[in-house]
Amino acid sequence: WRTIRRARAVTLRCRLDVAGRCRATATVSRAVARRLRLKIGARAAALTVGTRSTTVRRGRFSTLRIVLTRRIRAAFARSRRSIPLRLRVTGTASGRRAASVTRSFTIRR
Repeated sequence: WRTIRRARAVTLRCRLDVAGRCRATATVSRAVARRLRLKIGARAAALTVGTRSTTVRRGRFSTLRIVLTRRIRAAFARSRRSIPLRLRVTGTASGRRAASVTRSFTIRR
């Protein structure tokens, strides 16, 4: 949590085999959003807390910095429990099919 609080963001690296775009989205589940007292739509299963995309050169790493808003950071700071976050990364390239990977991680409090 200290690292994320200082950076005000979640940072990750993305690499593709071909030149294209990499897009990352961080979400929290409906239950976690309600526990953190964040507004969420009536039918939404998850709340998006940040998103970012960047261009990636073939075989090179690009850094994605998913900036968290002040409201989200404040809700995370209020929490005394760990916060599970889901990160979905999608890579797209011209003439290729998009590929996605989803990973869960926990912000330890």
